Amino acid sequence: DYQVVLNAVDKYRAVQLAGEVGVPCPRSYLYDDNLELDSVVEREGFPLVIKPRFTSGGRGMAIVKNLSELKLHLAKISATHKNPLIQEYVPGGDVSSVQFVLDRNGEARFVFHKKRVRKLRLTARFCTVSESAMIEPYVTNLIELLRRVGWWGACGIETILDPRDGMHKLMEINPRYPPQIWNRMELGINEPLMCLKIAQGEPVETIRDYPPGVLFVSPMDD
Repeated sequence: DYQVVLNAVDKYRAVQLAGEVGVPCPRSYLYDDNLELDSVVEREGFPLVIKPRFTSGGRGMAIVKNLSELKLHLAKISATHKNPLIQEYVPGGDVSSVQFVLDRNGEARFVFHKKRVRKLRLTARFCTVSESAMIEPYVTNLIELLRRVGWWGACGIETILDPRDGMHKLMEINPRYPPQIWNRMELGINEPLMCLKIAQGEPVETIRDYPPGVLFVSPMDD
């Protein structure tokens, strides 16, 4: 449904829903004429993260280090994206991605987690080698978030580990298959077929286990 998709792709709405189910998030502010920038800067300091409310692949995101940069990027983003998001900067940058398949009742039929091993370059968004890993306890709250969103089928959630408090904080919901879906296919897990069965109302067996420690090397990029 349109509203469900909107819940997932609207980064500000996703933050609001995350707060309702206890998923930690960076402190976030929706930029409009009523927002007092000076108060935000006084509360958060610099750097700050600026991102469009609707975007993917990190397009339009910027890290600003002073007030002049903040105003410059807000004006730039606002020209094409209404009401960008201002967020607290989380140091460290240890990003995790968890993939899910949920049925129409919100039950998790498959959850997959992997760790990043290396990237093609330091500035690359995607890793070229990753490793399957065990599911961590914080993932339970992420499932609750997807239920609140109303999502079913395949979906991914990115979080960032905050070294200041040890919490995994929401970055974004990706309501789609990831480019690395071949990782699970190589483990013998057919997510597209699972989603087709769910869409047609057919029963889908829950996949609870997969081998940890499997390395996935991107043959084109690594």
